Amino acid sequence: MLTFQESLSDKYSPNLLTLAHWMAGDFSNQQQAAANPREFAHIHVFFRPLPFDFFSDIGFYSEQVYDYDLWTPYRQGIHRLVDQGDHIYIENYSLVDSFTYAGAARELSILNTISPDVIQRRQHCSMVFRREGDKFIGEVEPGHLCRINKNSCETYLVSDVEITESTWTLTLTSRFGDQNMVPYDLKNGKVLPMKLKSLHKETSGSLNISQPIMLPPEAQKKIQGWIRSRHLICSGNFFVFETVDYGAIERFSDCISALGGTVITVDPVDKIWIGNHRQVMLYRVRASLLTPGHKLKQYWIKYGSFRTRFDSNP
Repeated sequence: MLTFQESLSDKYSPNLLTLAHWMAGDFSNQQQAAANPREFAHIHVFFRPLPFDFFSDIGFYSEQVYDYDLWTPYRQGIHRLVDQGDHIYIENYSLVDSFTYAGAARELSILNTISPDVIQRRQHCSMVFRREGDKFIGEVEPGHLCRINKNSCETYLVSDVEITESTWTLTLTSRFGDQNMVPYDLKNGKVLPMKLKSLHKETSGSLNISQPIMLPPEAQKKIQGWIRSRHLICSGNFFVFETVDYGAIERFSDCISALGGTVITVDPVDKIWIGNHRQVMLYRVRASLLTPGHKLKQYWIKYGSFRTRFDSNP
């Protein structure tokens, strides 16, 4: 019987293996968002290799998330790479109950619960990649049949991607009358080694994302995002932050520190259900800013809520 490494080199072309290696990692458009915050939200795109026996092929799990709420992805997918000789065909799948697997890009314990019986093929939405020198150019398969629902209107999706060893450039267009162009320039923050079979066994715990030193404008923007997403409320002179993502506590603390404030307490308060099969710990963080009438409190009054999104009371 062939070993995994022998079958990998025999089965796949160098181009497919290169593309898979370049795809695996954490990507962020932080520089683009900082330079033009009115036009571009700060997002992260994660691609995590699946165990080889998931497809008996090279596959990935992906998440796209806003930086202010890493636990709530706005797009998730499963992808299978197929060698077609002159091009690489990537089949795209959706998760039947995607919320159950939110955060799988950062928690291997969640990623390991995804199985082939919880996905379904997104017909006509595969990507076709061709190598052009030191980059791969990809687009949705021809036919304009990749349909999505946008604002209660059926549209078709056009996606153009350019991948290099360290960057992605992603442009999404939904067309049915008007056009919505979203060109994101993404930089790879951490490339994972190409060890598709053993990655899950060799890596333990969470996949942490290193963050640069926080500046006050960025900190304020992140906190505003948490207020809008109902992770953060005001209670008297305190800011109360609730999350099921322990890594978000550090990011929140960095934001408070950048604005001259102090985190007072961090408490595990309850276990809550995510989907039907998984319980996670809910953490509550209490913080104070030195300025009692800080404008973030006025922002909360205008855009926030008196209860967090985890509050089960009516």
